[in-house]
Amino acid sequence: FAITEIFKTGKEFALIEEKIIGMELTVGVIGNEHPIALPPSQTISNHAFLTLEEKFLPGAGENQTPAPLPNKSLIFVQQEIQKVYQAVQCQGYARIDCFYQDSLQSPTGQERIVIIEINTLPATTPATCIFHQAAELGIKPMDLIDKIITLGFEAHSKTISTQKAKSLTI
Repeated sequence: FAITEIFKTGKEFALIEEKIIGMELTVGVIGNEHPIALPPSQTISNHAFLTLEEKFLPGAGENQTPAPLPNKSLIFVQQEIQKVYQAVQCQGYARIDCFYQDSLQSPTGQERIVIIEINTLPATTPATCIFHQAAELGIKPMDLIDKIITLGFEAHSKTISTQKAKSLTI
């Protein structure tokens, strides 16, 4: 019905998205060739929809790290997120937002994740989940920052080496 109404107004196109029932998660990833997905976080909304304020401002929302999922599901999410990170050739760090669906919620009948976005330069404010997630692995905030910087230098030096090698073969 809604599509019919849209086209009656003279529109030629409409964007239709699948309604996804599931738990919204945010997952930090660190690494270059061998990335590590951190424990997923769930941001709890106090409204019908999660607001940007709840997700990013200190005290405006509640983040649960790790997300309240069975251990096998947490591992599943981390493995899938690592695959996504590698598939798009991310380096350094990123935050990947997704929906997690168990086998009952998923139209496939199997647990799955649905990627919402890949944020390749996520904020590093005190309210950012990536620090909470890293802490779950015993990584202190400044150690995480140091690791991100080190990974950047590693990626940059490989780029320089590759460019030098190409110029020598020309």
